[in-house]
Amino acid sequence: MNLKVLFTYLRNSPFGGRLSSAQVSGVEAILSECQRQGVDNVAFIAYILATAFHETGGKMAGVTEGLSYSSASRIRATWPKHFATTKDAAPYVRKPQKLAEYVYGVRKAKELGNLTPLDGWRFIGRGLVQITGRKNYARYGIADKPESANEIDVASHILVDGMLRGVFTGGVHKLAAFVDEAGSFDPYEARRIVNGTDKAQLIATYY
Repeated sequence: MNLKVLFTYLRNSPFGGRLSSAQVSGVEAILSECQRQGVDNVAFIAYILATAFHETGGKMAGVTEGLSYSSASRIRATWPKHFATTKDAAPYVRKPQKLAEYVYGVRKAKELGNLTPLDGWRFIGRGLVQITGRKNYARYGIADKPESANEIDVASHILVDGMLRGVFTGGVHKLAAFVDEAGSFDPYEARRIVNGTDKAQLIATYY
């Protein structure tokens, strides 16, 4: 792969004309991890990069999920199944730890493998693909040091491995599942690897 050509194209789109040294380092780390894991399908690499771009807001570096909401209506819109009314959500406005302990440590505790409400806060979304929950952190051997999910080498490994093997959906959705018999990759449906079809068209555009 000609990195000079690649970064010339990336700089123009989707990065809007410039790339910081941190963004370059992030892209390089992801490409290196793809190589380590034997990912040589250009479509797969492009979609992995597109996913990282979306999940990190273009930073291409590990980020921690922001749970400090300024309104109850926004909280309810994000978790409609957890909050029946805006009144129910009001106590969690601008209280990220309390919110994480409830939505991840109580409501989704079993699904995420969290043992206590505090785990909901300790194992909030981090990294290049927002890994969440004790079970997922433990799968990658970082349950004792959850902050390491934001280290670029760790984050890159989780991103590539998770998408390649379908880890984020219990093995149901993985990159290879979205290649048809003719060898064409479907960047819209591939969003199911991470989060249903949420923002699927946008990420397909980045791809």
